[in-house]
Amino acid sequence: MKVRWLVLAISVLVGFTLQVVRAQEAPPEDLEVVVVSGRQPGPPLWKVTSGENTLWILPIVPVVPKDIEWDDSRVAELIADSQEAIDPPGVSLSVSKKLIFNPVNWVRGPRLIKRLSRNPDAKTLEQVLPAELWQRYSALKQHYFSRDKDIDTMRPSFAIGAVSHTILKEEKLRGPKEIEKHVGKLIDKQRSVKRTKVEVEERVEGSYADLTARLEKLVESLPKDDEVQCFDNQLKLFEHRVDDMKRVANAWATGNARDMESYSTLGEMDDPCTRLLLASSEGGYMERLIAESSQRWMTSVEAALARNHSTFAVLPMIYIKGSRSLVDKLAAKGYTVHAPL
Repeated sequence: MKVRWLVLAISVLVGFTLQVVRAQEAPPEDLEVVVVSGRQPGPPLWKVTSGENTLWILPIVPVVPKDIEWDDSRVAELIADSQEAIDPPGVSLSVSKKLIFNPVNWVRGPRLIKRLSRNPDAKTLEQVLPAELWQRYSALKQHYFSRDKDIDTMRPSFAIGAVSHTILKEEKLRGPKEIEKHVGKLIDKQRSVKRTKVEVEERVEGSYADLTARLEKLVESLPKDDEVQCFDNQLKLFEHRVDDMKRVANAWATGNARDMESYSTLGEMDDPCTRLLLASSEGGYMERLIAESSQRWMTSVEAALARNHSTFAVLPMIYIKGSRSLVDKLAAKGYTVHAPL
């Protein structure tokens, strides 16, 4: 059985984190941004060429409008005309089926996660956060989830994940998981198109007790100061950058590449939440696996550009723009990058 390592590590262990880059210029008006809904044209595409051969890249952003039906006709056509489709970089873990299908683990697994999500000595957020940060959190809670008492009992790295999930839902936003699934189905419909997966598959050996000890060590190794700084950083996004998140989502849905580039990035190495994860007992391990998967993507893309007239790929914006851009690496190697207007 496989699970995505980043989903496990970030969503379960240190919460869902979202980084929205500060706008290059402040918007000319202070009106609240309305999230688009209904039928939308869908995202702009990046194009990379090598002679007569072309790579089309569909960007994935951290948030998209919750209530849209995007026009996938162009994407479906490009996939059908391609000889190969390359999945985004990723990491998955496989564990023994005996662990997954053991009914006892269905009970003690959720109990383990609940226990790990709590502060030592049953302390509350109010007791572990600085007074100023607790007051800011309380104000946000009053606005979005005043009746939720459970989040107050979580440690900061878990609490911010629950806060993020609740606020995004209230703001009519959601993560890109369903978009990725939909594109995967479009690819699978084309039997003649080779699908290349570049994720690193790691098998984690050990008993339930071994894996429990590993998770416990990971959570205990999270630096307390970095954990609070991550919580503070994410809280600032929801205090001041919700409209920027909406702009990112709207830009993806309406095909506005300029706004996508101006406002959207995820997982920059100087982000406090990324630092928190990399400082954990699993930090070096995760960093190595992520780097390996990124290199697999580069190798697969270069091979595809050499042999295919047309190739289709899916890639998160973090790998299109910013310090971890794989598209910039392609440009540095002499490939021609055509950014959408």
